[in-house]
This record gives sequence, C-alpha cells and structure tokens, in this order.
Amino acid sequence: MTKTDPVTLELLNNALSAVMDEMMITTRRTGYSGSIKYLMDFSAALCDRDGRMIAQGVAMPHHLGAMPGAIEAVRAKFGDTLEPGDIVITNDPWEGSTHLPDIYLVKPIFWEDELVAYACHCSHHIDVGGRVPGSMAADSKSIHEEGLRIPPLKLYERGVEAEALTSIIRKNVRLPQMLMGDLRAQIVACGIGEREVRAMFDKYGREMIDLYWNELIDYGERLCRGAIQSIADGTYSFTDYVDDDGVTGEPLKIQVELTVSGDDLKIDFAGSSAQTPGAINSVMAWTLSAVYTVLRSILPRHAPNNDGAFRPVTVVAPEGSFVNATYPAACAARGVTGHRLDDALFGAFAVALPEKIPAASEGGNCSSRISGSQPDGKRFILQEVVCGSRGGRPNKDGVEGLVNPGQNLSNQPVEVVEAEFPVRINKYGFVPDSGGAGRYRGGLALMREWELLVDDVIFQQRSDRFLHAPWGVLGGKDGTLSKNVKNSGSADEERLPAKFVLNMNKHDRVLYVTPGSGGYGDPFLREPEAVALDVRNEKISVDYARREYGVVVDPATLELNTEATEALRSAHE
Repeated sequence: MTKTDPVTLELLNNALSAVMDEMMITTRRTGYSGSIKYLMDFSAALCDRDGRMIAQGVAMPHHLGAMPGAIEAVRAKFGDTLEPGDIVITNDPWEGSTHLPDIYLVKPIFWEDELVAYACHCSHHIDVGGRVPGSMAADSKSIHEEGLRIPPLKLYERGVEAEALTSIIRKNVRLPQMLMGDLRAQIVACGIGEREVRAMFDKYGREMIDLYWNELIDYGERLCRGAIQSIADGTYSFTDYVDDDGVTGEPLKIQVELTVSGDDLKIDFAGSSAQTPGAINSVMAWTLSAVYTVLRSILPRHAPNNDGAFRPVTVVAPEGSFVNATYPAACAARGVTGHRLDDALFGAFAVALPEKIPAASEGGNCSSRISGSQPDGKRFILQEVVCGSRGGRPNKDGVEGLVNPGQNLSNQPVEVVEAEFPVRINKYGFVPDSGGAGRYRGGLALMREWELLVDDVIFQQRSDRFLHAPWGVLGGKDGTLSKNVKNSGSADEERLPAKFVLNMNKHDRVLYVTPGSGGYGDPFLREPEAVALDVRNEKISVDYARREYGVVVDPATLELNTEATEALRSAHE
C-alpha cells in the first residue's frame, strides 16, 4: 500500500482516541486514591515501535511533553531486549519523569512476535516517601529529600512481577496499599492499550497500520505548520515571574522569546533565572510539556495529539536554569513553574495574536497536602488542589471554578473530603471584585478554608501569584493576588507565605484565596447591562462597577442607571 484515504484515516484516528478514553476511564474507575478518582491526575499514550507518540489522552495536558521522554528513556535502557509481558517503571526526573510522584509505566506491545508499539501511562501518586508526607514540599533542597527515585526498571518481566522491586517500593512509601492500588490501575490501563492495539493489527495488518500511523503523524505536522504560518514572521517576547522558590524568597524570572519564520517556530528561554535551591525547578521534559500544551491550545480542535504536532518547534532552555534544571535539583513542586511557563508562553503568543489569546488564568492551581493520623490511629494524606478561574477571552468572559489550561484537574468534593479525612471545609466559594476588569471580565477568585479535626498534622502548600498578578490583554486589568491566612478572623490570625510546611493542631484553620484572572479589552467597552447583571449576581459590587467600568447601578434596586452611566463614561473619555 502506498496511498491513504481520508475515511480510513479518520476511522483509525478515532479508534486511537477511543483506546485513550478506555485507558483513562479504566484508570479512574479502578484507582485507589483521590488523586486518581477525583482529581484525574493521570494520562495515557500510545507510541509506535520507533517511540513516536501516535496518540495521547489529555486528562493531564502537562504530560504532553513528558510521555515521549519516558519512552525514550526506556528504549535507551532496554533497546531491543524487551519481551512480551514486560512492564517498565520509572519516576526519575532525568530518565523519563518530571518529578518523583509521577510514576510512568511503559508496556511493549507485540504482534506476531514482533514489537509494534508501546502503551504508556503516568499517574501522580499521593506519596513516594521523602522527608515530608505527600512528597511535594516546596522547601526541599535536593532530589534526595523528595522520595524514592526509580530509574527505568522492569516491574514485570515476561508477565511475572519483580517482587524485590515492589518490596522496595512498599517499604519506602507511607501508604503502600494506596500506591500499589493506583499502580495496579495503571497496569490494567496499559493492558487495555495492548489489547486494543493488537486488535487493530489483527484487523488491518502491519502494512496498513504503518502507512496510516505515518500519515496521522504527518497530518499533525501539517496542522501545526499551518497554525505557525498564520502568525506574522518576527520575534515576540514576554516575561513573567514565579514569586519565590519556597526557600530564598526571591522571585524567579521566566523570559521567553518566540521566533516565527515561515512555518517554523523557535522558543528560547534564555534570560530565565538560574536553578534554585527550592523544589520548583523544572526539568527539560516538564518545560517541553508546557510548550506543547500551549502550542496544542492554538491548534485546531481536531488536531491529533501526536509526534507530528511538535516537529516544527525548536525549544532552547539554558542548562542549569530553573527551566532546565540539572541533577540533583529538587523539583517536587515544579507544578507552579509549569503554570508560569504556560502564562509566559501565552503572553508571548498574545503579543503576536492579541485578538485570539485570552488573558492570564489564575496562575495555576494551589496544591496542598494535609497529613497525620485518623482518630483510630490510621495514617492519612489528603491531596487537595484548588482550581480557580480563567482569564477573559476575545469574545467571552473568563470562567470560574475551572482549572488553568495546563491541567484537567477538578476541585475535590467537600463531601468526599469531610467523609474520608479528619478535616472540615468551612468556606468554599467565589470572591467578588476579584476578576480583572475588561470588556470581557476575568474569572473570579475562589476561596477554600480547611479546619483540622485532629492534632499533630503536617500542612504543606504550594501556591503562587502573591506578588505578580495574572495579567490582562488589550487594556484589560490584572486580576487580584492570592493569599494564605492561618486562623482567619481570630485573635491569632497570621498571614502565611505562598509556600510553606507547618505543623498544626486541632481546630487550626488555613484559608486559601486563589488569584483572580486577568481581563480582556477596555473595561469601559463592556456592555453596561452586562456589568449590572454581574452586580445582581454578586460577582462585583456597586462601587466596583462604578470605579472599574464607569457603570452606575442603583444600590437599592440593583437596576442600571443608563443616564448616569452615560454621563460617567463621557467624563472618563
């Protein structure tokens, strides 16, 4: 066969997408931890026999650039020695992973005794050991403080579990049953990928699969090149900051420069801050993941997630910078850097395409770990994320209660938290007057307060945007800053830093308020009735409507005063 037809191509593309869906649905249904069941912090992928990614399910978009790295590490270690029934495991940030809690499994797929593909799966695990429960402390100073580091090793060899390896894993984590349960979910998901790929080869044969998989990758490349070519040639720069690294208190700069030349794109992070003592360092695979996530966001919706979509892009990041950290850098809390990489990249694209790129989202979800012992003595680790909102868009307001574009997580239900852990959620809701003003308003901030119901609890938190607010676009205002408060409203109220690890006791409370997202466009171009509706919906106050939008709303009836609004806006001009 030498030619493809579009109908068969679309059928095979949808078949691959269906395999991804089945792998991810199975993971969620069989996983043990809240990280899998509720937060959906996992991803699945398929690669061809040469290690090229042909499909990826984006439960977690930030895994887009990491999956190929895991396959590459496995192929470099084992070459052509893999056999049917093997499963390789790794969580090493310099050999396939991006931080230790993300454990990758790679299963070679054989058909008629020949290696034809790989199934790959990544899940974030609640705890992988280290100095602090949850393995995510931002103030760790070395990878060796963060947990068990696993190079590419065979977890299964010809279908037989490597008991020595699993014994080591069990002995080095705080919740071995939880980890092994989630690991089994990953194994099952890889098995589904193997089953379905073999069924494809049974149906179509190797010659036809090779032809169409190559065409799918080429199709992904064509769509990406078309999107790049729609941008005017030139260089577009943007700078954003991570507030601090959890140790030094110094802000860290992300400097990005996009150079468009025809249908090629170069992304250069020269000028970004050096590798830092705290655990927010990003290894190159994580930086690539942010690049591919943002790039995928500007591609057509129907574009496949495969190796071809990344071919036109060259990424340069100085070795030894905090966006390309080298061993033995701590990197457990690298998530905040990934979020800011997204923001900086979207900011650069907004310079090139301001009519298409939304304002900054809330800046990345807060990530908390609350650990201790239940009243019956059983150990617990609660993983929480607080997903805030997204920025105003070129034709719509930002949305609330939705995670930033780099992830696909969700806020864990209050009922689940309170039923399974000795924690009470006292506050959970939106914060008025927090979204950046604009023709299209930024999404509101979200607040959540935890109250501890037992003593001797370790509370660790990774958050940001305390100093550098989410930015607006085309005259839209910045969103509001975030904050952490211990025992809010009490005599011993205390403002907490963005990143902390604290010992706390029964009835201590922590209130976290996410940043508000940026606005899009001149606020005085917003329809007055839309502003009045926001007032009636308690998203903004009467005073805020007058101050930021030049819109007068009657405080008693909450009705729009058209004449007063026209006069106020005329005076503003």
